[in-house]
Parts: sequence; C-alpha cells; structure tokens
Amino acid sequence: MSSEPVLAVESRRGRRIVGVLQRGQDLVTAIENLCRARNVRTAELRGLGSLERVEFAEYDQAQRKWKPARCYDGGFEILNLTGNVSERDGRIAVHTHATVMRDRDTGIEVLGGHVVSARIFALEFVLEVFDDLLLRRGVDPATGLTLWREAITLDDDAAQAAGASGAASGTVTSWQQVAAASERVAASAKARAAEAPEEIILGSGDLLLHPRLGRCEVLHIEGDQEFAQIKLSTGRLVRIALDVLQLRASGHEGTNRVIRAHVG
Repeated sequence: MSSEPVLAVESRRGRRIVGVLQRGQDLVTAIENLCRARNVRTAELRGLGSLERVEFAEYDQAQRKWKPARCYDGGFEILNLTGNVSERDGRIAVHTHATVMRDRDTGIEVLGGHVVSARIFALEFVLEVFDDLLLRRGVDPATGLTLWREAITLDDDAAQAAGASGAASGTVTSWQQVAAASERVAASAKARAAEAPEEIILGSGDLLLHPRLGRCEVLHIEGDQEFAQIKLSTGRLVRIALDVLQLRASGHEGTNRVIRAHVG
C-alpha cells in the first residue's frame, strides 16, 4: 500500500472569520448559513463553549453504514470541537466532531462522535477559510464514507472574488456567482488545454485515473510508452496498453503527478 495520501493540495490564499453563535441556534445550520453569507466554500472549523443538547452518530466500519444517532439533553461543556466545510452535490457540507462532558451524580460523563445536530448554549468559533481551494465530497469505495474526493484550485480572480465579497459589509457576491466564476475558470483551462495539448510521458509513481479501472498507481513502463504495469486500488496488478489512451495532466498529489486517461 502506498504511503502517499489519496489527496493532498496546498492553499495559499485565505482569511479568518471569528465570532459567537446565538443561544438556541443549531450548530451545523448556523455554520452553513454563515458560509453562504460570507461565500465560504472550503474551511476548517474550531470552537469552544457549551451545548444544551447534542445528537451524535457513529460509523459502523464492519457494516459500512451509520448507526442510528443518539440524542443527549442537559448541559454539556465542549472539550473539543473540530470540523470542516466543503462541497457535496453542489451544496455546502459541514462536517464536525465534538467531545463533550457533563457532571452527573455518578461522576463526570464524557461523550463524543460525529455531530448530527447540536443546540447551542454559548459558542465561540473560528473559521479558517481557504479561498483558492474547493474540496468536493464523494463516496470513498474503500470505506463507504463520504470523503474528500476532488480538489479544485481556483485562480486569483475567483479567489479574490470570494475573499472580497466575504469581507464586504454591503452587497456581497452570491454563492452562485462565486461558483460560476470557478466554472468559468475550469472552462477556460479546458479550452486552453484543447488548443495546445501537452504530450504526457507516463512514468513510475504517477497516479493514473483510468475511465474503467479507476484510480491506479503506475509501477513500470514497458518499451517506448507501449505498455504500463499498474496497481489498482484493490491491490491487484494489471498490464494495460497505452497506445489506445489519451493522457492529460490533472494536477499533483504530494510529489506524484495525477494523469487522467481517456480512450482515444
């Protein structure tokens, strides 16, 4: 199994949003609404405070499904609250975990897990926003979880539009406008690539996104780019012909190139 992460990207442009959420608000809904208002698409969430009510869920790794969520009422102090904001099916997705405690007659009780909902008593938060990056969630075949599966790096125009509109105190650019800007960036990049296609020389260590075999790791090239020995995500080794494939660069994961293949 490769020691490299499945997805690793770098952000160089961002902002920090800090604030306090109101008592009685739902944590997840409040963060979603804030992200829409400030054009936040990708961010890290941190928070501290206390909750009146919390609903936790746990993922059953063996059955590859979520167990029924459990609700807990009563005052809870937040020991740790971390999460992130990204995109799923074109919508904001807030994913957060928390550890909380309360003092009961039998002693201190500590609870934690994936936060389905949480009614706030008092909460101070920090959002570390990555304006030049869009992370999208999708189903991970290896775990069944909905994880980050795609990373889109936005150019300076789209990143500045998000940052400027989020910081403005008057009329702000809408979420749809920022999304449209990123789509225009992607379309422009596609057009440039089509006009001047780059010749890709596949090499050992490259990550190949094959239309039928999925995500593969290139182990060895045979001849003059005639055949490649690849390892599938299942670990199985396969030998494929390269002369029937059209290859296009699709970024990097760590030090490894990501190459997208199309049948030509």
